[in-house]
Amino acid sequence: FEYVSEYKDLTIGIIAIALSGLLNVFSGTHFDGVLDVHYGDSKSYSYLFMLEGIINWVSFSVLLFVAGKILSSSSIRIIYVFGNIAMARWPLFIVAILSLVIPHQAVDQFIMAKALNINAPVAIEMYEIVLYIILVQNRG
Repeated sequence: FEYVSEYKDLTIGIIAIALSGLLNVFSGTHFDGVLDVHYGDSKSYSYLFMLEGIINWVSFSVLLFVAGKILSSSSIRIIYVFGNIAMARWPLFIVAILSLVIPHQAVDQFIMAKALNINAPVAIEMYEIVLYIILVQNRG
């Protein structure tokens, strides 16, 4: 491991959270849990996509800070907790990017048409199904 300044952690993490929220506006991807991803309504208010990441980060950071204060005898600085949790959220930025290129909505419509035995004209390509399977779907 390499030492990274807590302020650098915090800065990189906040940038990743903000960019993820911005990308999610276009893909309809929701990070509506601490480590939760849902695909759905892209017609939500744009600020909601940004707020989800911030609320998750702040609530989890506060929870871990309070737990650390109660359970640990060592000194815990709030900047370390918030910085590390923010930095730990950067992989969700990759999920946000993938959500733009994975055609999950077309595959969802195709699967629903087949499952409900509807003869709706839903055309998808094999690569779309493969990409869909590769990206793990978590439905709520």
